[in-house]
Amino acid sequence: MKKFLLCAAFAATMFSMSAQEATLQLLWKNPAVPAAAECRQIVVNNGKIYAQIKGEKRVVVYDENGATDEVYETAEATGITKDEAGNIIVRGIKEGEVWHTNGISQLLVIPADGGDVVAIDVEGPVGRNDFLGLVKGNILEGEATMYLMGNGETQVQTINFVDGEQDLDNSWPGLVNPEFTANGQTYISYFAGVNDEYLIVNQRSQPIMNLIPNGDNFDAENLVTPDRINTGGVGVNNGISPFSLNGEDFILYNVTAPGSSNYVDGWSIAKISTEADNEPVVSCTEGLANAVAGGGYQSSWLFAQPTDVENVAHIFVYHPSYYFACYEFTYGEAETGVSTVNAEKTVAGVQYVNVAGQVSNVPFDGVNMVVTSYTDGSKSTVKVIK
Repeated sequence: MKKFLLCAAFAATMFSMSAQEATLQLLWKNPAVPAAAECRQIVVNNGKIYAQIKGEKRVVVYDENGATDEVYETAEATGITKDEAGNIIVRGIKEGEVWHTNGISQLLVIPADGGDVVAIDVEGPVGRNDFLGLVKGNILEGEATMYLMGNGETQVQTINFVDGEQDLDNSWPGLVNPEFTANGQTYISYFAGVNDEYLIVNQRSQPIMNLIPNGDNFDAENLVTPDRINTGGVGVNNGISPFSLNGEDFILYNVTAPGSSNYVDGWSIAKISTEADNEPVVSCTEGLANAVAGGGYQSSWLFAQPTDVENVAHIFVYHPSYYFACYEFTYGEAETGVSTVNAEKTVAGVQYVNVAGQVSNVPFDGVNMVVTSYTDGSKSTVKVIK
């Protein structure tokens, strides 16, 4: 029999499998989400979802049970991100400005320890910046760098900070070679990988790119994500998330199915690579094709957060107007350092589910979801073609 990975939660969810063992399991899903037009981007820190709600001018923290009592007064803006130290960063709006004003004049920082919001004035950035990428360093202590690329711009704007203030002498724009023109949905994320640093750019109807510093400029190279098809000016596909797991670098990204016209056809995890034969490690299609949340906010915003277990990451999904969800992604085996295991996990039962949703203790002819229950309460699911 030929085996493929399959999501334990959705009969219509399909997975691909890499040579290295990979699994994906839905941990929780909650439909209590902000309105699509009010919340376009989330950021995750320590397992909590921070949602910047534009109309309410505040950040609301969510978990698997919905909105918590943790709320921070911010501004009528859309972008929210964090730095490597865990400080949450929101675009500020000064008096007389509106959320889509070109340029950023202020950042609002929620300290990692949950203290009072800190305002940092900013000079220089131009172009509309709807989304904010991961900031290098600690924006409140020591050195930090934010990367921006505003609407209609052909330059990466490098904004440096020292001890909570902008370092104007060392903030500068750098050209991108070959040049391309950003649109309002451009997202640039700093990422410190296992062996290299990356500056990953994602924007509508363009390949996902890595920018490589070259003097005062940046050279661009395309990252190979073969199941992300650029259909040209449709949907919003900015929710990407690079992360490291078990000694390798990955990127989590939205995909577009062949013949589709948006980016709600699911998401994939692939290794960060420029090799033509790079394939997704795992892919998930959640049956939301052509489901538009309103106002063109079609794609899920994705965020990957490694856990304390070296081969496990949590994948957070925000689909505007539909749900928050969290999956557990496992890649390879963790080094436990334990030579003898005293208690073994044993199988408690096996059930087979066909494409019609029927359940049996014996496999059906054709496609089966094989759900195995274990004595420790865990479950595993694979797709089997008999």
